[in-house]
Amino acid sequence: MKVEKKNIKPRWRRVLRGLFITVVVMVVGLLVHSVWNYFAGKQLHKEIAEIRAAGQPVTFAELAAGLPKVDDSRNAGRFYGAALELLTRGGEADVALDEFCGVFEKGPGAKPPDELIEDAKEILASNELVLQIVTRQKSARNVGLTSR
Repeated sequence: MKVEKKNIKPRWRRVLRGLFITVVVMVVGLLVHSVWNYFAGKQLHKEIAEIRAAGQPVTFAELAAGLPKVDDSRNAGRFYGAALELLTRGGEADVALDEFCGVFEKGPGAKPPDELIEDAKEILASNELVLQIVTRQKSARNVGLTSR
């Protein structure tokens, strides 16, 4: 029996062939990506032109020009911004909130464990300033000092 010898190309030719295939695939991919972006950009510009033709604002400057001016003394956004900044400083509230939700999903009569109640008291105490800010804002709204 005669064993056939496979025709194995030299290593440098196999490497060169692999590099060539890689370059061709990358060029084709780049070309497809460019064509895709061209048509997607064209479609986006067409949609923006239609929105602008309908009289809708498409830039932040146009949007701001169409909004009513609110006096700073009546703007409640600063209260919410301050409260949000205080809340995001501590990350412990997220864990306790998930645990509380788990307890209350069990039913209306479910009671959270004592440790969880103590954690909630600590979170409320640490966020006392946030609660005061929001309460102050709600009081101002009830008196008619805010825009909404």
